[in-house]
Amino acid sequence: MRIGIYPAAFDPIHDGHIAFARAAAETFSLDKIYFLPEPKPRHKQGVKALQHRTNMVHLALANIPEFGVISLTTQEFDVRYIWPAITSRFLGEDLYMLLGNSAVTRLAAWPHTTEFGKQAPTFVIAQRAGRPSRATIDELIETKKLKLPYSLLPPDYETHNNSYIRSQLKLGKRPKAVSFEVFEYIQKNGLYHQ
Repeated sequence: MRIGIYPAAFDPIHDGHIAFARAAAETFSLDKIYFLPEPKPRHKQGVKALQHRTNMVHLALANIPEFGVISLTTQEFDVRYIWPAITSRFLGEDLYMLLGNSAVTRLAAWPHTTEFGKQAPTFVIAQRAGRPSRATIDELIETKKLKLPYSLLPPDYETHNNSYIRSQLKLGKRPKAVSFEVFEYIQKNGLYHQ
């Protein structure tokens, strides 16, 4: 089987995340994609608690059988611990790591990326308006001395701006990219309010 692993903050999950996953599944014939909410995203301040973000992902994916959720027991998003757990769960499967275009620019900063080892994934990278470029990615991979295959996925799917979505939620409005179930959860738990 071909399995996609999609790590991100999902703060909150929205239609753009789902559209990227669907496009990746179709382009690379992935059998199943697992969304992996990062416990403590290094690049973001004020991110909502992992349990809230995980609950919202479950709600958003409840009626999409080709998608699943992986919940981590560790608070550190460290390749040394996460990758062995993933590869042992999907032993012998072809693994694909889905990354948003902003996440790939931080690839060189990921600690212990050499731990991807023998069962290294193929990276599927979301590309928006020509960013990131192939040259940028090649430079990042060379910085870490990695030999990781990757493919760029052009933005031929619905995309949304995370900052705009959060700004609307702060005003108590439901952006069209956020499902009713996720918005109801946000309202019930007082998330994103000013």
